Amino acid sequence: MNSEQKIKILSEKLEDEIINSLREKADDNPMKGTPLESMFYLEIMNNTTKEFKNFLNGSKVKFDLTNEDIEKIGSKGYTAVYSKLFDENSEEDIEQDDEYPSTSQEELEEDEKKIKLLFYQFCFDEEVTELFIEDSQNNRVIRQRMAETTTISESITYSLFKSYLKKSNIEFTETDITKFRYKNFEFRLMVDRVVIGDDSNYLEILTNDFSDIPNEDDLPLALANNFVVYVENFKPKFLYAVIKDPFLGKYALRKIATKGISSNVTFMRNNERDTIVDAVLEYNN
Repeated sequence: MNSEQKIKILSEKLEDEIINSLREKADDNPMKGTPLESMFYLEIMNNTTKEFKNFLNGSKVKFDLTNEDIEKIGSKGYTAVYSKLFDENSEEDIEQDDEYPSTSQEELEEDEKKIKLLFYQFCFDEEVTELFIEDSQNNRVIRQRMAETTTISESITYSLFKSYLKKSNIEFTETDITKFRYKNFEFRLMVDRVVIGDDSNYLEILTNDFSDIPNEDDLPLALANNFVVYVENFKPKFLYAVIKDPFLGKYALRKIATKGISSNVTFMRNNERDTIVDAVLEYNN
């Protein structure tokens, strides 16, 4: 049996293991009905994949596997289950759908407004703020995940907004790690983690690339461009949103309290990462 055959068989075995784990533990999800619901399943998938890779690492000689083989097995098995659970289109659909249906400018603008409005609502959503800054079982899950994650795809803010879109019945496609498509509207989400002193204290900044868009009266809408989590000892302590004021042409830094209630902290000349960091640190010192 050659390497490709072994990778195929073992990745399918991992796929079965992940699906069985999800079936066994699905009813134990403490986050059902919240924007974090899918993160519980992702954690099961991650843990099952790690356990399977550890098993393979301990059986390298028996199966005649290299480290590269094991990484491929883990990636293929995990990705197969992820696609079944979360991707709106299969790989085959995507290959056959290089040409998107034509859309009128009016329809495109409506799709664009919908996504931009949802990001704004996400920043001030009562349930989201509760998950981050109120002591609860779900909040403890967030703290644990923030202490463990180091990549964009694992970022809590990044995963949470994607879950928020799904909960809002937005069928989007991930075209890259930071690129998304909703119908014919394309947008990007980026995550920055800025360490303050040591790794347990930092700002996590979720940023979109939204541009101005007028409302029905041809006036620009207020845009939320950044969602900021101030983390102290791996515990989310404060939440902020950066809102572009369409009339002043400035960016307002707003502090978000429980129930999504917010207050203005200051105005900034732009919403670049360093500007946001300086404004947040100045306010908290």
